[in-house]
Amino acid sequence: MLKLAGEDASVGITPENVVRDAVSFEKRLEELLREYHAPVLAEEYIEGREFTIAMFDGRPLLVEEIEFSVEPRIVGFRAASGIRDRA
Repeated sequence: MLKLAGEDASVGITPENVVRDAVSFEKRLEELLREYHAPVLAEEYIEGREFTIAMFDGRPLLVEEIEFSVEPRIVGFRAASGIRDRA
């Protein structure tokens, strides 16, 4: 899973960020670096539930479970920001 090292709200994340081979890794890495001019993290993609937890003074304020019906099950920027694809 490739993602920008210092961004929030899933900026730059699309289903293409879940790479499964070296060719896909290199291609997506180059795209992210070219588009955002920012450091990129590579980490293991782990299938499972995702939680959004707001913290205030070291304490959780809200716990929300998000369930996805797309594959891979990740929140991209469009989903996180409420932007809809144009048809």
